[in-house]
Amino acid sequence: MMRNYKEVNTTAHELVSVTCDICGKTYDDVLSIQEFHFIKATGGWNSYFGDGTTYECDICGKCLKDKLGNYMRYSEG
Repeated sequence: MMRNYKEVNTTAHELVSVTCDICGKTYDDVLSIQEFHFIKATGGWNSYFGDGTTYECDICGKCLKDKLGNYMRYSEG
């Protein structure tokens, strides 16, 4: 088998910062960005958000703990 290739120019996008949708703070260091939680979902039939509506939220670790920490389950390890 012979494989033939052609050169293709592409543009890559590199994540350089994320802004929290709750507190509005922008984080640009890798460790803080790793602590973000990215929610993206689509409302189903009779959804509170609307049937077929896509909703998203980027939440920093601090805001997640501040807003939901009392309701989360924690385990070591």
